[in-house]
Amino acid sequence: MTWPAPTREAHDAFCKIEGWEQVRDAQGRTGTHHVIYELQLHDGRILRARVSHPVNRDTYGASLWSHILRDQLEVDQATFWACVQEGKKPDRGAPEPPQKRFRPISSTCSSREFASAKPKWQR
Repeated sequence: MTWPAPTREAHDAFCKIEGWEQVRDAQGRTGTHHVIYELQLHDGRILRARVSHPVNRDTYGASLWSHILRDQLEVDQATFWACVQEGKKPDRGAPEPPQKRFRPISSTCSSREFASAKPKWQR
């Protein structure tokens, strides 16, 4: 399948659609040479993407684009363009909801003893 030419604008749009946070320095400023985004993953890793200034329709070369997809965004072409063109966020493997677990109330008395036991305030 053929994809559109990768642009800084599409790179920036991907980060915004997926919910990446723009990084600021200690004084609250953004970078001068790049717009830097971070994304906290469910497994604890943090991805960092750098979009060159100015964010415009300048295209990336094939080698640089391959590096951005593989090392910064960790997605393939199809996933990237589905996000940019259709707003479909990548599946980053969200954790499954925790299962309910029941702990034994006490291992020192049986359930019959527990059911008949009086609370301390009634003793």
